[in-house]
Amino acid sequence: MSSLREVVIGIVGYNFYQRLAGKHGQINVLFYGALFLTIAVALFAWGLHALVNSGADESWGKVKPGVKLYAANHYFKNHDNNNVIYTYQLIRPSTANDIDSMDIPDWQKLKLKSQIDTSLKPQLIRGDINFWADSLYKAESAYLGDYVSKDSIDKIGLDRWYVTKLNFKPGQQGNKEEVPFGYTYANKNLFYIHAGDVQLQEATLFVKHSSKKQ
Repeated sequence: MSSLREVVIGIVGYNFYQRLAGKHGQINVLFYGALFLTIAVALFAWGLHALVNSGADESWGKVKPGVKLYAANHYFKNHDNNNVIYTYQLIRPSTANDIDSMDIPDWQKLKLKSQIDTSLKPQLIRGDINFWADSLYKAESAYLGDYVSKDSIDKIGLDRWYVTKLNFKPGQQGNKEEVPFGYTYANKNLFYIHAGDVQLQEATLFVKHSSKKQ
């Protein structure tokens, strides 16, 4: 039954195409069809980018070096026990200088240098510090760390990142990604937090809580 339906749909679609081609010309139909498809794909990509980077624009143009970054208010409105802010770290391709600084025999250094891949690009991997909601509740503050700089490196569509000196006190150790072969940390002391996860002022619930205690 489904095969018959597919055949009928194919015939109807082909007849529709033939009519359009006869009326407007085959080249015009193909051109406008390709144009429509290109526009549709571009709109989908734009919408997906806006969705995954939701909330990032609220602080992106205002943040300055040294300001404190706090978990965004919406983070505490989600009552999911698995609610967590992940951190990431930047890794870059290893260089000959990196290999020379390693405490290994010269023959191993020579071997590693022969395996340097010049096509590798910097990328983000999951860091070993996570911020769980309960940890921030216990600390009575949403303070995550201090802003250092911005980065627009892409990670599965996310491209609004704040390079941060973390507030390790409420952070919890988590499973980090292993550094792939041929890479090294760009800076082990700096972490990346997505701009959509933070705001530039203390979370409202902690401000209210603090005022009640005074």
